[in-house]
Amino acid sequence: MFESPTSYPEMDAALRRARHDLKTPIAVMKGYVDMMLRGMGGEPTPTMRRYLERMSEAVKKELNLLDHYLASPDALLEAASESPGNTPTRARTSASSDSSSPPEI
Repeated sequence: MFESPTSYPEMDAALRRARHDLKTPIAVMKGYVDMMLRGMGGEPTPTMRRYLERMSEAVKKELNLLDHYLASPDALLEAASESPGNTPTRARTSASSDSSSPPEI
């Protein structure tokens, strides 16, 4: 059973695990798409190439989103506070957190 993290270090560790668990299969997909774009399984047709390029761009965006939103507990709380109707449960405390805007989707 999953227990919600109660402290900042626990939340940070949980986010690192989540980021790894989410990024790993996406990175594998990106690797296969890149291999297919390079013709390692035979030259893709123009239609296949277009689909693979779209997949490649979508994978890059997903990885950027994961890096941005799961970078730290502060980044996650900030993202939650930006959603309508949501209020973060903890104020930002880390001066080292990146306050840049989220990546475009």
